[in-house]
Amino acid sequence: MIETTSKKPKSQANSHRSQTRLLGVDVARGMAFLGMVIIHILPGYDENSGGPTPIWTIFSGNAAALFALLAGVSLAFMTGGRSPYTGAKRIRALVSIATRSLILLVIGMTINLVGEASGVLNILPYYGLMFFIAIPLTLFRVRWLILIAFIFASVGPFLVFSAYDLVGDPFTGNPTILDLFTRPSEVFTILTFTGAYPSVTWALYLCVGIALGRLSLHRERTQVAMVIVGTVIAVFSKITSFILLARQGGREAIFDATKELALADFRDLQIFGPESYYPTTTYWWLAVDAPHSNTPFAMTFSLGVAMAVLGLVLLLSKYLMNWLACFANMGSMSLTLYAMHLILVGIVDVTPHPTFWFIAQVVFAVAFAVIWALTVGPGPLEKLVSRASKAVGSAFIPERTRPQKAAQDH
Repeated sequence: MIETTSKKPKSQANSHRSQTRLLGVDVARGMAFLGMVIIHILPGYDENSGGPTPIWTIFSGNAAALFALLAGVSLAFMTGGRSPYTGAKRIRALVSIATRSLILLVIGMTINLVGEASGVLNILPYYGLMFFIAIPLTLFRVRWLILIAFIFASVGPFLVFSAYDLVGDPFTGNPTILDLFTRPSEVFTILTFTGAYPSVTWALYLCVGIALGRLSLHRERTQVAMVIVGTVIAVFSKITSFILLARQGGREAIFDATKELALADFRDLQIFGPESYYPTTTYWWLAVDAPHSNTPFAMTFSLGVAMAVLGLVLLLSKYLMNWLACFANMGSMSLTLYAMHLILVGIVDVTPHPTFWFIAQVVFAVAFAVIWALTVGPGPLEKLVSRASKAVGSAFIPERTRPQKAAQDH
C-alpha cells in the first residue's frame, strides 16, 4: 500500500510536493476506473421512476472524461511536466509515446476479440490513436493548448456529425485486431469520427490534461482554481444547452426536421444519449448535452466535471491520503485492472446479478492492487508498456552516460 509520512526534512520539500501531486493523480485515476466499472455493470435505467439511476447521472460520460483528462496529465509528465524536455531527451520521450500508443492500440483491439459481444465500449484502442495524435500537442505552450482544445470542442462535433451524415450507418462497435487488417479504413473511421470516443472530439481532454500537467499542480491555489474553473465550465455548458433547446427554438427545430421523432424518444435521447449517434436531420442536435453524444456541450460539461474532480482530489489527497490510498493503488495500475475488467465482462454475463459482480470486481481490484504494489511494484501491463516504450525510445536516441569523475582524472 502507498504510505505517507507526517514530517519531512525541509531539504526534501520539493520532492515531497512532487510525490503528493503524483499520488493525487493516481487517486483520481483510481476513481475514474471505479466510475467506468460502475457504468459498465450497474443498471442505468430505473424501472420505478422511468428515468436514469443516480449513478448513471453522476458517472456516465464523466468517468471516461476524467480518465482521458488524466491521460493528458500523464503525457505532460512524460515530456517534462512544468519544464518540457528539449533536444534529444524530447525526441526520446516522443518516440516512447509513439511506441506506447501502438502498444495500447494492440492491447485494446486484442481484448476486443474476447469482449466483442459484451456491449461494453473499450476506450483503449481510442487511447492508442489519441496518444499518437497528442505527440505534437506536447510541444505547445499552455495558452496554445487551450486554444487547440477550444478548436477540438467546437469543430470536432461538426466533423462527427458530418461523418455520420456522409457514411449513414457506419461500423461503430469495438474494432478488433483482425479488423485492423481486414477493414483498416473502417477502423480508422470509427477511432477518428464515429466511435464512442472519437479522437476529433476526445483529443479535447488530452489537450487540457497536457496543459494542466504543465502547471504547478502541487499548489493549492492551482487546485482551487481547477475546481472553480471546472465548475464554471460545467454549469455554463448545461445552462447554454438548456437555453438553446428550450428558449431559442432548438427543440422545435429538431422535431420539425425529424418527423418520426416522438416526445418520449427525444427525452430518452436527452438523458441517455443515442445508441450510436443522433439523426443527422439538423445541426440543432449538437445543442443536446447527453452523455457520450460527442456534442460541444456534452464534451465541455464532462470536461468541467473532470477538472473540478481532479482539483478536489488533489486538495483532499494532501490531508486524507491514508483514506484514499486504495484508490491510489488502483490508479497506479489502472491499465491492468481495466483490461481485467473488460475480459471479465467479455466472458461472463454480469447482467443477471450486477450488484454482486460489481462488489466482486471492486474487492478484487482493491486487493490485487494493494498486494501487487506491496510485493511487486508497478502493475504488470504498466511495467510492460513502460519498459517497451522506454526501450524503443532509448534505442532510437541512445542516452549518453557521463564518464565518472575518477575516469576523468586519469
